[in-house]
Amino acid sequence: MDSEEGRWTEVRVVLPLDSLAAKDEAANGRPSPAPSARTVLVVDDEEHIREILRESLEAAGYPAETAADGQEALRRLAKGRYRLMLLDIRMPSRSGLSLLSAIRGKVGRMPVIVLTGMAGPEELAEAKSLGAARCVRKPFQIESLLSLVREVLAEAEATP
Repeated sequence: MDSEEGRWTEVRVVLPLDSLAAKDEAANGRPSPAPSARTVLVVDDEEHIREILRESLEAAGYPAETAADGQEALRRLAKGRYRLMLLDIRMPSRSGLSLLSAIRGKVGRMPVIVLTGMAGPEELAEAKSLGAARCVRKPFQIESLLSLVREVLAEAEATP
C-alpha cells in the first residue's frame, strides 16, 4: 500500500485467477488449510462438471472445493466442516450413496444436494432416506442449480 497524507492512497490486492496456486502449495508439501464452515464441497467424478460447478458457485459468492470421488470427499470431510455438499451418486472408488451412508449423522446439519444423470427412482429414494435435501437430474441449468443452492441453504439456516 502506498499513501501520501492528504493526497492519495493506493491499495493493491493480488488474487489468484484460479486454484492452481493452492494446488501448487499442496503439491509443495505445505498442508492445505481446513475448509471454512462457509465452503461448498462439490463431489463429482467428471472433472469438467466439478470445475464448472466450482467456478459457478464461487462467482455466486460461495467458496467451493472439489473432490473427484466419495473417498476423497470423505478425507475432506474429516478435515473440517462444509456449508453444503453437491454430490454425484454414481462414481468410482466410493459412490455418492456409500458416502451418504458413511457420513450420516456425522456432519451435523450440512445439507446435501444429489446430482445424477443415471440414477433410477430406487437410488433417488435411497439418497433421500440417507439425508439428501434435494435430488437434481443432469443435465441442469446452472442458474436453476444456484437458485436451489440458495433455497436449501436458507432452509438449513432457518432450522434451529
